[in-house]
Amino acid sequence: MRRPIIAMNFKNYINTESETTTLFKQMKQELTSLGNLDDMDVYLFPSMGSLHVARDIFEGSSISYGSQNIAPEKNGAFTGEYSIESLIDIGGDVVEIGHYERITLFNESRELINKKIKLTLENELTPLICVGSEETILEGNAFKEYMQDQLKSYFKGIIINETDNIVLAYEPAWAIGKKEAAPVEIVHNNHRLIREVLSELMGEQVAQSIHLIYGGSVSKENAGALVASKEVDGLFIGRFGHDPKNFREISKEIIMKKRSE
Repeated sequence: MRRPIIAMNFKNYINTESETTTLFKQMKQELTSLGNLDDMDVYLFPSMGSLHVARDIFEGSSISYGSQNIAPEKNGAFTGEYSIESLIDIGGDVVEIGHYERITLFNESRELINKKIKLTLENELTPLICVGSEETILEGNAFKEYMQDQLKSYFKGIIINETDNIVLAYEPAWAIGKKEAAPVEIVHNNHRLIREVLSELMGEQVAQSIHLIYGGSVSKENAGALVASKEVDGLFIGRFGHDPKNFREISKEIIMKKRSE
């Protein structure tokens, strides 16, 4: 049984220590009000300059935090990059890899993403890997072929075990930052196809151990419908979660749907 996941990427919207502290304290309070979250995973990705705030507020709690990016090596001549050593030192345990903006704005290649996934797993952290970032709406065989090509590249030379904690976030570029999320039927079907591809590449047992979550204009209005499939293990929230009460309501929808399955 895969654990449900609530994840959120703050990008570079909230950056000052005071603003981040206020928000994180409110979010922690709202999540605590939902009761025991020991059967779920909560992953938060603050702006890189606010990771120390996440440590101060969430250390010792059931809420995990991590970085939105890492350098492809532990250390070295990577000016301006964030080292996985720093993340480990600050108590982070999850790394966001391959976001659409990293690919389009910073020209990250599949080879580079592959190195970051490998480094994260070697250091026993959880990679949250964004996939399906195609501008065109793909469905059926076209989507499956795209995912086969992408996942082969991302996991090239990496041996995955069913004990590895891996999260794939299906984030179609055409649904990021929009008024509405991707249509529910496309989300559910494409998650099923991703699982099929994983099974073909890694075997059924490993494929069933990998978490699949959806990201792209997730809101409290659409959260329940989006996770109403056994193949959608949770949601990757963006701007609609900046209001702690919205974040709570989205989280509540995930909890209700997943605990009733």
